[in-house]
Amino acid sequence: MNGNSKYPFIYIAGIRRTGSTLLSEVLTSLPYAFIFREPHIGKNTFRVKPDDVHRFATYGFDLQAFLRYRLIFAFLLRRLRFFAFPQDYMVRQFKYELVPQLAKTVLQWGVKEIDNRGWQHYYRHFPEMKVIITARDPRDIYISFYYHWRKRTRRDEREISPENVAMDINRQFQIQREIADVAESYAVRYEDLCTNPDMVKDIMKFVQSPLTLPGQVGAFNLLHPHRRDEYEVHAGRITTKRIARWQREEDTTLVARAQRVFDLMPEYCAHWGYT
Repeated sequence: MNGNSKYPFIYIAGIRRTGSTLLSEVLTSLPYAFIFREPHIGKNTFRVKPDDVHRFATYGFDLQAFLRYRLIFAFLLRRLRFFAFPQDYMVRQFKYELVPQLAKTVLQWGVKEIDNRGWQHYYRHFPEMKVIITARDPRDIYISFYYHWRKRTRRDEREISPENVAMDINRQFQIQREIADVAESYAVRYEDLCTNPDMVKDIMKFVQSPLTLPGQVGAFNLLHPHRRDEYEVHAGRITTKRIARWQREEDTTLVARAQRVFDLMPEYCAHWGYT
């Protein structure tokens, strides 16, 4: 179980631009449930979003103070990983220190990752965790990522090469399959999430959520300076506006690059039914 909680730990095994933040939002509603977004705890660190620090401060908990010396110790352990030092320190701190301290504030915890390396450390300490696996048409992943990438102040062209994007998605896809082999999982295609009105309810039932209603859609993106436009597109609702985005894209060069990503991912596309 989730530390001292009767509710299972949630692990969203995501791939970039597949709706994993949306899932985090619908499964989050303080003071009952909270999903950390890409904290990389499984890789023996703990990255928190500035708005998360503020959220917990309103409940009297200083998240930065809790992590301060622990991050230093975890850093030293990462430097010693080649000498077989265990790399699950931060997962243990999360489960056995953070969760009990906030047991009266948060009933259900979870994380969403888009780099799923280190998932084994989560699974070792949360063997009954509920896993949500996300996917999306690779062409839409690429186009969505491209426009997200353009908003960055520092950009590296190599990040958006079709070959590198496809390689990253394929790598995460293989890790997702490894996770699904051992943990109870629920597969979610972005397209189905946006068109099936019952899917959110089914997901909440699967993870045994303590929430009676889904969390606020767009709550995280609204506070993110580079994602506020995404909130405005959907106006705080789950919509179909970004499905088959590649078919409406007017930049033919960008569409060709998106198709190249698709062509480099035959196993992924066959598995998820993308044609």
